[in-house]
Amino acid sequence: MRLDSILACVMVCAFVFASGCDDEDPAVPVAQPVMDTPTPAPAPTPAAPEAPPVGEAPAQGGATLPRAEDVLPADEVSQGSLVVSGDGFRFQIPPTFTPVEVEGAVVAYSGSVNGNMSPTTLTLSVTKAPFDGDLAALVAEKRAEVTASGGTAREMPGLMTVQGEMASSTRLRATVNGVEHLYVFGVHEGQAYTLQCEIGAGSMPWANAGTACMIRGTTFHVAPPATN
Repeated sequence: MRLDSILACVMVCAFVFASGCDDEDPAVPVAQPVMDTPTPAPAPTPAAPEAPPVGEAPAQGGATLPRAEDVLPADEVSQGSLVVSGDGFRFQIPPTFTPVEVEGAVVAYSGSVNGNMSPTTLTLSVTKAPFDGDLAALVAEKRAEVTASGGTAREMPGLMTVQGEMASSTRLRATVNGVEHLYVFGVHEGQAYTLQCEIGAGSMPWANAGTACMIRGTTFHVAPPATN
């Protein structure tokens, strides 16, 4: 067979092979076009709530509390604190504290503090009532109340401010039903003022946060002059 005949045969066979030599062979499926599915847009991330500025913690009644550095004499300031003022008294709290209700108290705030061993909760509250006796009588009355409830109490020396002057005072550390309290007392013009610092539950609560209560007790000021 001539070369040109052989080449012609090869070309025909190649064409037949490429086109499909058997009519009964199934047709090669044709790929269908793929439709683009739009990717859903991600949901917007909610904005984090803004933290209240320092010096604007909520006060009872909806007002805000001033920073101690802004309104108090330098020798009375507990750094970084806010000032709580009431009828005839004031004291200072950490800026993270918020108002709470304490039975019998005219004002109360509570919040977390870093204790000597672990974080804990302090609750600071003030009571005010007419009183005919002196400071010693007020301390004795509270001590009898603690003892009658099954608790224990002991007196501790301390300092507090009355009418802008620092003076020696007496404090009472009490344990009632396993809960630790520190009481700071003031008597002025027939009124008894008591600041109570209560320490939240925990291991060795007084060793952990007694110092924090003592510091807050020192900020208690009875019959203070007007702030700036």
